[in-house]
Amino acid sequence: MLSRLEIGLADEGIRVIHAVPMAIVESETFGLYSSKASYDDRGFPTTNSARVKQLVSSIRTLTESVPSPEVDVVHSLGTACERLAVNLAAALNAAPLLEIWQASSIRSVSEAMRHSRVPVSLAFSDPDLRTVMKKLNQSIVGADTPWGVHPRPRDETQPVDGNSAPSVALLADGTHPAILNTALAGLAEATADFPELLIFVDTERAGSARLWKQARAHGLLERLSIVPGIEARREPTLRLDALLVPEPSGRLRSLVLDAMARGIPVVATRDPALGVLSDPQRVRLVAPGPASHWAAAVRDMLHNGPARRSVTDAAQTYVRTQRSASGHVAAVLKAYEGANRTRHLPAKV
Repeated sequence: MLSRLEIGLADEGIRVIHAVPMAIVESETFGLYSSKASYDDRGFPTTNSARVKQLVSSIRTLTESVPSPEVDVVHSLGTACERLAVNLAAALNAAPLLEIWQASSIRSVSEAMRHSRVPVSLAFSDPDLRTVMKKLNQSIVGADTPWGVHPRPRDETQPVDGNSAPSVALLADGTHPAILNTALAGLAEATADFPELLIFVDTERAGSARLWKQARAHGLLERLSIVPGIEARREPTLRLDALLVPEPSGRLRSLVLDAMARGIPVVATRDPALGVLSDPQRVRLVAPGPASHWAAAVRDMLHNGPARRSVTDAAQTYVRTQRSASGHVAAVLKAYEGANRTRHLPAKV
């Protein structure tokens, strides 16, 4: 998603410096349209100034050969880096823009705004996240920057019912163990209809030990494959037959949008913090209750019938009309202009 955004910004004449923590800089994939800088994201708050100085030095080095190398906007997208972002913006005389894409970041964003020496602009990756934040502060305003993807037809050679080994991806955060356990029990029930069912699980954030224990209890171990970093290696996942998001974590994942764009049905627990996972027309929502609810939902979405086609058609329309990559770029540019106006600086876009 970030690579798509960087390409769109570059097409509009924006130069992007992509800063990531030192711990992951070697494993991070960077696009051709950005320069990379690293920073230390660990340490006590008292070391924040030193870390900001180090990052400013890196940015100055990257831009020393560029005419008019001023930085206009510091766009925060990482987790728990909001305080660093507003201090970096102050050091660079730039406009800070803090993007909220998960509910768990709302309090740290509020804290960063409270301590900021410069006006802070906000962006919301999903409009329902704005509603969540307004519960804490009614005066909050900000730009909507809905994440977008490229609508693409799925490369599919045969219907699901003709597939001898249907496969699903399970996005497990580990935030709601009981719900995850119920979903696994439902998958076990669904194997009566799909005896060759395969399950791929992302354990980047989930507690893998608990997951293995639950899978063993439901007789799913032989069907389970652990995939680290499933979002970074998403292309294989986008060839599966369904995407399951059982836990309402309040965390927007662009992989969900990519699945919708490809015509892959998404089965999920309703997430009150995310509009993407709240509409029963474009997502097969599973009501709280017994494992049989999950079993029924999985069966509906794996059988190549009207229920599946209704959900996937609505999801593809949603992506095409409200979640396109071009719309995302346009919204971010508009947010940058607004952030610069807040700082009384001309927008260089």
